[in-house]
Amino acid sequence: MITVHIAGIGLCGPGMADWTAARAVLCGEAPLDDTPPKPVAAILPPAERRRCGQATRYALQVAQEAMAQADFPPAQAAVV
Repeated sequence: MITVHIAGIGLCGPGMADWTAARAVLCGEAPLDDTPPKPVAAILPPAERRRCGQATRYALQVAQEAMAQADFPPAQAAVV
């Protein structure tokens, strides 16, 4: 058996700009607004941010949120 530990959650999508907003929508506490959020990949320098695609910005925003919740420094993340 594999043991898994979730230290942080990140989420970004239409009507759910982050985990806090998504949790409220998923629990029925807030209505779903289909407006897509504008992802900000703050971890990237401005020049790189302008060149990367929207999917990359979404992925980086979600990763940043999860790492912040887990109190995990982004510089320590193993990337390929």
